[in-house]
Amino acid sequence: FHPVRDAAAASLGGLLFFPLLLSLPAALAVPFRKRWGILNGLLTLIAFHISLEWTLHRGPFAFPWPLLAHTQATVDPFRQMVDLSGPSTLSAWILLLNAGITTALLARRRWVQGAAVGAVVVLVLSSALYGRFRVETPLRVKTHTQALLVQPGLGASAWADLDSPVRVNRLLRLSSAALDTSSSANVVIWPETALYLPADSTTQASKVDRLQAWSAQQHTALLTGAIKASRRGAGRQGQYYNAALLIDSTRVQSYRKNYLVQFAEFVPLVDRLPGLHRLRVSAGGVAGYKRGRLQPTLAGDLFH
Repeated sequence: FHPVRDAAAASLGGLLFFPLLLSLPAALAVPFRKRWGILNGLLTLIAFHISLEWTLHRGPFAFPWPLLAHTQATVDPFRQMVDLSGPSTLSAWILLLNAGITTALLARRRWVQGAAVGAVVVLVLSSALYGRFRVETPLRVKTHTQALLVQPGLGASAWADLDSPVRVNRLLRLSSAALDTSSSANVVIWPETALYLPADSTTQASKVDRLQAWSAQQHTALLTGAIKASRRGAGRQGQYYNAALLIDSTRVQSYRKNYLVQFAEFVPLVDRLPGLHRLRVSAGGVAGYKRGRLQPTLAGDLFH
């Protein structure tokens, strides 16, 4: 149902590819189960799955959306375990819980069944107690700020039209109207790729000056996603940055996205195998971004 055909095709590819990828740990664990039994097979499955997830949210091939931990994204108190060491903790908990239940159902010895049931109870109770503790513990923050989130509700085709002024005009109109009723906001936040800055320095400066003037008039900072064209060879594949800009009345700070989404934002190994550029997908009006190399902190006088 995606109005952009290439994006729809890429999504279909992901729906077919990632279930196959996530089945690899189970396939690799089968020989261990056959040789050393169900318990060793389950532990091997867990080790392989966590290793796979580690590669899915690190490195050049990172694609963290299929992580098992996301199944608990709306479930309190269990999701609080992510606070310990990231989503891998929650994924491991889910796998251990299922391994305990499987062992209790399939084990032939009663003491093994009893131990598995006991392990499941301990896993559930300990994670529930920790999650409840985290939920009920008040956050200790020394500073805070009031943020205003603005989402314009444009269709995918209109959003992908980089040269159209509709996006920014609507965002400015919605932001100004919202600030009239929420004047305490210190920063206004726009979506990813909300702003397009072409390589032409005059056009780029004109767009930024307009937003700085608006920021000064509204007495608030603006944090916006932006597509920034590189001044070298702009218009070719991979000559854009997916950036975040923090704009106020006195300065403009920029962060260029370091970890890009495969195929939607870059094609893996395209630098070594240029022919792979044919696999790129036009997302948000741009087919391919360059990777940012630094992670600067965007700092502003936003807090009170």
